[in-house]
Amino acid sequence: MRVIAETNTDGGTTLLLAGTLNGACVPDIEAALAAARRIAAPIALDFSRVRLIDRPMLRYLADAIGDGVRAVNCPEHVARWIRRESHGGAAL
Repeated sequence: MRVIAETNTDGGTTLLLAGTLNGACVPDIEAALAAARRIAAPIALDFSRVRLIDRPMLRYLADAIGDGVRAVNCPEHVARWIRRESHGGAAL
């Protein structure tokens, strides 16, 4: 799993997620989100290079999306899964 932070032209941050995402990756993504939040600009998670996501990680990501993080390049089947797992019906 890799997380690559990219600054957008609008000042926001996109975190490019790559590889297999599992519950053990939560601390790394949490640290990347915390660093991006310190900038106080919009944050997006880019799913274009994700190969596999397990349920604990998906629940964590659903909570992040429910807290205002945007999902981009998210396959529709993953977006449906996130909506099902989210407590508030996260909008993607």
